Amino acid sequence: MGSQDRKLTPTYRATRTVRIRYPLAGRFMRMDLHLEGQVLTTWVPGYAVSLLTDRGTEIQIENEFTLRHGGEHKQVKPDVNLDFPVELQQQMITRSVIEESGTLDISFDNGVAIRVPPDNDYEAWNITGPTRKYVCGPGGEIVTWGA
Repeated sequence: MGSQDRKLTPTYRATRTVRIRYPLAGRFMRMDLHLEGQVLTTWVPGYAVSLLTDRGTEIQIENEFTLRHGGEHKQVKPDVNLDFPVELQQQMITRSVIEESGTLDISFDNGVAIRVPPDNDYEAWNITGPTRKYVCGPGGEIVTWGA
């Protein structure tokens, strides 16, 4: 019986170490969304702005966001009367990431970028693609599901 205890002890310690470290290992890190090459085709204004791509991805922004072009930064608040910014029409996505904080950062081939920070109380944005959905919940918590 003593030799069995010695064999189980290292396994138990390894399991226990994983449990202790799990919250650190489970922290959300920067994630690439792999939307590169998709072209922004449609802008649907409302209390949440929906951006649609040529490959069926929908990017819905429910929070105030920054539209960057060159050195200029413009704060944009979703609104039913918000026009499709000319600088985004028919632009190809060149970079799409979710940062550690939950901020969504999407860049386009003409140098324009959209940056959507998380909201402390509400969902800030969500992305629905053909096989996966990402949601930025309150405080920047990222939830994802799909195939």
